[in-house]
Amino acid sequence: MKSKITVFGLSFLVVVSLLLASCGSSTTTAASTTATTPTTTSLITTTSTTSVTTTSTTTTTPVTVTATTSSTGNWWDNLGTPIYGGTMTMCLNGTITTWDPYLTGATNIECTYAERTGMDDWTLNPLTFAYGITWRPPQYVAPCLMSSWEFTSSNTFVLHMRQNVYWQNIAPANGALMTTADLVYDYSRDYGLGAFANPVNAASSIGAILTSLTSTSSTLVFQFNITNPETILETMLVTAVNNLEINPAAVQQWGSITQWNHAIGTGPFMMSDFVDSSAARLVRNPNYWGYDERHPKNKLPYVDNLVYLIIPNQATALAAMRVGKIDAMDGISPVNAQAMAQTNPEIIQSTTPNNSNCSIDPRNDLVPFNNLNVRIAMQQAINFPLIVSTYDNNQAYPYPLGLTSYQETGWDWTYDKWPASLQAEYAYNPTNSKALLAGAGYPNGFNTSVTVASNADLVLLQLVQSQLAAVNINMAINVMDSAAWTQYVQVNHLDPQMAMRSGGSLNLSYEPITQLKRFQYGYTTDYAQVNDPTFNGLYAAFNACTTVPDMQAILLKANQLVAYGHWVINLPALYNFCFSEPWLKGGFNGQAGAVSSTGAGPTSAGTYLSRFWIDPAVKAAKSH
Repeated sequence: MKSKITVFGLSFLVVVSLLLASCGSSTTTAASTTATTPTTTSLITTTSTTSVTTTSTTTTTPVTVTATTSSTGNWWDNLGTPIYGGTMTMCLNGTITTWDPYLTGATNIECTYAERTGMDDWTLNPLTFAYGITWRPPQYVAPCLMSSWEFTSSNTFVLHMRQNVYWQNIAPANGALMTTADLVYDYSRDYGLGAFANPVNAASSIGAILTSLTSTSSTLVFQFNITNPETILETMLVTAVNNLEINPAAVQQWGSITQWNHAIGTGPFMMSDFVDSSAARLVRNPNYWGYDERHPKNKLPYVDNLVYLIIPNQATALAAMRVGKIDAMDGISPVNAQAMAQTNPEIIQSTTPNNSNCSIDPRNDLVPFNNLNVRIAMQQAINFPLIVSTYDNNQAYPYPLGLTSYQETGWDWTYDKWPASLQAEYAYNPTNSKALLAGAGYPNGFNTSVTVASNADLVLLQLVQSQLAAVNINMAINVMDSAAWTQYVQVNHLDPQMAMRSGGSLNLSYEPITQLKRFQYGYTTDYAQVNDPTFNGLYAAFNACTTVPDMQAILLKANQLVAYGHWVINLPALYNFCFSEPWLKGGFNGQAGAVSSTGAGPTSAGTYLSRFWIDPAVKAAKSH
């Protein structure tokens, strides 16, 4: 095993050394891109009739299979005929720190070998919903380990589990049949039920609303102390990172899974190798239960090998993309997208919205920011149109944003819905800005500072700094390492004036109920130290609702409080860009979590990378 790992590590270092000279840049302006707004439908029960019987095997050698396709008149027909074999290569910007979903590491690939009860709907037309944001509306969640779900009462949620799913053939699981007892063990461990009294997983807060979990041979029955359907659905289907299933026999033998060769799930890929801070290799699970929903005769996954190169520096990762050593990456800025279009026009680019836009969060509990007019004055000093058209090259959402993402149709309150009087408070108006400052007792402006995480957009912040200076607000910029910023600002709230990080406090695209915590006093992400009694009560009110319209009305109230309160300073939300090589087939269009190299990692990789394939002929053409 040592020699195997050494060869793998050396080959990775050779690849990286070949990349460093291939970085390039360009200042050519890219064309403006319009973001697509998803359509929402009523909540429905999702079902599946697929049932696959497999048997345990004693080898991990990929089986020989033949792909099939047909002209069905479906939207995916033009994506081509799937091809088996080959290696798919992705990248991560940090080493893998845990192999156990229970521990929720900072960067992980757990969903490649472990699975959830639900997944993204592979047959859903992207024009309906493209999965470009982190939130998955419950009506767009398809079965994975479950075959269907239902409410049998307002607070009783039942998962019908898929039959004939097997754990990977790694000791001590040894290819055993997955049972509902296994899933009860996993859920109890995650949620702090029974003997698991002190869970460390972030999912443990679910234990506050979950009163019991029982099972039959084919179902899991969850009883809650609330009757809010959205909260229950988000808990069980949407916040999927909390529900990755790991083999109980492995946990019982080794405790928390801290070694890569102890990671056992039911997923399409199996761990094969790992070199810390260098790379991870997975191989095709030959006993995987899944078939391609678009091509139902095709057993998944298509590729034989899945490799993750760990490349902390994005410039190096972009260089690898240029020379064809990485098949896809996301989280790319407009500037880097323009440069790539110049050097590598063959690389496919797609645009996705930001999951949260930049904001500057002033301490609302401190002078001078406890004065509403001061906060409005700061907003009116910022020239939104100029920033969007110059620095952002029109690759940004052109209007101020509310608490909720404009991509969450039905839940949002976008700028076009604001009354004209409120829109005026966000319009660039330095003359009125100075007048408001004078009226608030600052005729000559004031000095302030912002504590900013090193991963934030510092160039954008410097532009804002110059615009604030034009109305005599002199803002010093104090940059802090991201980890230290989290401890200083988020944990201890020691920032003396204002704070800023890469992900802001507006345009949030995660679960509606979680958005209601953003400015809840005492919550970790209330960087602005807002303490509004009405907002503080919205989370409990949301949970007490029994209908979606009532919940949407509460989120509307939250958006209105945030917009009228000017609790944070609104900055333009840049679009993100995603790259893929032309040989990566199957329809990558920037689906959130499919290839993510940053943050929590590729949280939907198991779904997508098992269904994408590599076209060797196209790849060979680039290599020549």
